[in-house]
Amino acid sequence: MIYPAVAVFAFNRPLHLKNTLDAFAKCPGATELPIYFFCDGPRNSADQPGVAAVRELIHSERRFEKKWVIEQDHNQGLAASIISGVTYVLERFSQVIVLEDDIEVAPDFLPFILEGLSRYEKDERVASICGYMYPISPSGLPESFFMLGADCWGWATWKRSWQHFEADGSILLKNLKHQKLSWKFDLEGSYPYSKMLKNQTTGKNQSWAIRWHASTYLRNMLTLFPAISLVKNTGFDGSGTHCEKENTKESWDPFWFCKKPSLPDDVGPNREAELRVSRYQRNRLPFLKKLTRILRATPQLLFAQRG
Repeated sequence: MIYPAVAVFAFNRPLHLKNTLDAFAKCPGATELPIYFFCDGPRNSADQPGVAAVRELIHSERRFEKKWVIEQDHNQGLAASIISGVTYVLERFSQVIVLEDDIEVAPDFLPFILEGLSRYEKDERVASICGYMYPISPSGLPESFFMLGADCWGWATWKRSWQHFEADGSILLKNLKHQKLSWKFDLEGSYPYSKMLKNQTTGKNQSWAIRWHASTYLRNMLTLFPAISLVKNTGFDGSGTHCEKENTKESWDPFWFCKKPSLPDDVGPNREAELRVSRYQRNRLPFLKKLTRILRATPQLLFAQRG
């Protein structure tokens, strides 16, 4: 069995990073894997204490047997940091597990990821393995399943998949339109992923994740997900650069004690899971935005019904 390296991305939040490492270290076999820490540089003087504290924490970390630390003198930003970091690791290893400093994983996260990486290593249809799942009902769903595209909270991939990552969002946007996939890419009008991608091309966001998702979606590639999340994101507390503070909380505690999900026998998108995620994303949109998207989608819906 080929074992992956781990890439951990950190900036200026030492307490979040500590919680991330504490959770990951509880996964069986985690401390034996080679681990790379990518530390972004400060944007300004206000960032320097947090950046320094993060680096001190990493250098004092003794639980991981094989550790490398890559520190930036200047701020790259999250997107550039992750794109270059994942590329760096996959130039040295054929598989990588990616964690950001606000991702906490359940103990069975790593066994699930490792089994998925091993089983689908040579299956070109599979782009990645993800430990996160939206808070949808798992009733009637298999313990894990595939959906089109990719995701970004506690995930893993292979060198063979990452070679398809397209950094130029305008190329991705053009191809989605050319292949008439924009509406489907937006979960059939449920969530504005195309707008996120367009905003990336105009500099309104720097998302690497929307480009990763689009890169795999355009190739009809799949990601394996658990029906019940093995990951929680702790960054929605106002402390992060790219995560606004949210007042609502998802109920995670019952999920934290679930067993490792079994893997599906068939490789193909699970339509029911995709519909549940679509409904969840639609319900997250404010009413007016939701109504606008419904109205925009109506002609396409009528056309689709006419055949």
